[in-house]
Amino acid sequence: MTILTLTNAYGPRTGGVRTQIDALRRLYRAAGHETVLVHPADRDAVDADEAGPVYRLRAPRLPINPDYRNLWALGPVEKLVDRIAPDAIEIVDKWTLPRLARRLRNRGLPVVGFSCERLDRVLAPYLPAWLMGAPVRQYNAWFCRQFDTVVCHSQFAADELRAVGADPLVLPLGVDAARIAAVRRDEALRADLLGDGRHLLLYVGRLVPEKRVDLLAELMPHLAPRGVRLAVVGGGPLESRLAATPGVRCLGFVRDVDRLAALYGSCDLFVHPSNIETFGLGVLEALAAGCRVVAASGGAVAEVLPRGFPTAGPRVSCWIDAVQAALTTDPVTAARVARARAAEFPWSAAAAGLLALHEERCQGPFSLAETVPDTVLRKRSLTPFS
Repeated sequence: MTILTLTNAYGPRTGGVRTQIDALRRLYRAAGHETVLVHPADRDAVDADEAGPVYRLRAPRLPINPDYRNLWALGPVEKLVDRIAPDAIEIVDKWTLPRLARRLRNRGLPVVGFSCERLDRVLAPYLPAWLMGAPVRQYNAWFCRQFDTVVCHSQFAADELRAVGADPLVLPLGVDAARIAAVRRDEALRADLLGDGRHLLLYVGRLVPEKRVDLLAELMPHLAPRGVRLAVVGGGPLESRLAATPGVRCLGFVRDVDRLAALYGSCDLFVHPSNIETFGLGVLEALAAGCRVVAASGGAVAEVLPRGFPTAGPRVSCWIDAVQAALTTDPVTAARVARARAAEFPWSAAAAGLLALHEERCQGPFSLAETVPDTVLRKRSLTPFS
């Protein structure tokens, strides 16, 4: 079976979607399938990575975040799909590429859509409130009609689509827990980031308004005088504001998995202010490294966090209290609980579920229950750690 993945969210400085696509393509290849990736770039090119062919199509940057590009012109994409002649297609995008799905399905190609964002949350910082009601619901309904199946990675993500009558398949993502856990604390790195501080916090993610990283800029002036320092990994339009905040060190985008794992392992606490996550890969990676975590209440992160790990409300005062309380908890016990929780989310389970779905579409009836653990079957809530 040849599986073609189409996405806009893949580039040199993109985050969670790229991690997801890379992990799944490697596992598809290991299972004996051919995989092809198509994504926007600064120029047309074709080469290959360890999972298979990669086609890059020239596309413009997004003005609101130059790290991302969008394939607006779909004619070249459609011609490329005809040349590749895949057996199954994954569209990991909610913006321009869904317009292509119906045309591909009309030619008999099974097309699966991934809903990796909740529009009612991700658009809120950019659009007036009156656009957050009926227009968003209408777009979500249209989006779901374009595909044979829509896949979400959490109940939180699926709820937005269920509100318009859709029935998405819920399959959580995964983490390479063994690789992350194998990288231990780097004392030299920790000393460099701490300086004269006592406690090191870490944030990993895009530095954009919808991720609520402005809350970190408001929080650190309260914590920095108490010896707390914050290392920030990622890029985006809010990087300059964070870099000018007391106690904050911006490290830019980090692609190397081992360096990122060393940062997780060297911090005292991972902080995640975003309440819009449709899964929370960064949080899961932090858990795999044994980190204590404070996350925002809301979003899908609550479906990933172990029971008893704290969440914080939207006010800065809530975060001050939550951070101070988390720093007093036993790090050894927290690390054991965190790693046990991360181990419940192997990438192999996500890949098995998606391969079962493609087999079902390509070859007839196929039971997800035959290949996927109960904890990741559709409409099953993620079991909290206990």
